Amino acid sequence: MGYTLDDTGKPTLNDDATNPGPAGDFQAIVDYAQKIGGLLKLTAAERTSLAPGDVETGWLISETDTGRLYLVTDSAPQGVAVGSLPTAVGTSVAPTAGAGFTLGSNTLFKRAGFLLGAIDFSKSTGTLSHSDVLMTLPVGSRPEFECVVQATMGPSPSQIVPLSVTPAGVVSALVPPSGRTGGTVKFNMPIPM
Repeated sequence: MGYTLDDTGKPTLNDDATNPGPAGDFQAIVDYAQKIGGLLKLTAAERTSLAPGDVETGWLISETDTGRLYLVTDSAPQGVAVGSLPTAVGTSVAPTAGAGFTLGSNTLFKRAGFLLGAIDFSKSTGTLSHSDVLMTLPVGSRPEFECVVQATMGPSPSQIVPLSVTPAGVVSALVPPSGRTGGTVKFNMPIPM
């Protein structure tokens, strides 16, 4: 009995005319391992040569020469970089800055019933108070019930401050953030689909 390897290293066993049973069993084992496996270690060149039939949706690809990690999707057999959130995987959301606030150019995304991402903010004059509205989320990107998200606020030393997000999309501080002038709000919040 012999075997060959495809581009991903999957062995295909060749049936032996004198003993075809075990070869078929081994192939079934290999196919099963392929379905439940899901971590390929390839170089960047090997990853970019993958075709849809070479991989399964949900597999992870670890590039051995770059250290990057990719997730295989139905539309991306070569994988999408894990840890990044490109526009193609969600709908962009643009909140409205509260009075006296400026929002950074970071982008928030709606995906699979969640609002995801982080956005920078700064107060034009003075420091943040408990009654300030930092921003308002657009309709369709608001929670069904009041949620809490967190912001890292400056100046140094930075402070983590809980923020309230109301069903009306209003984002404001839950506690008075003493002496803070800006920071970054991080969203990982469920929203109605």
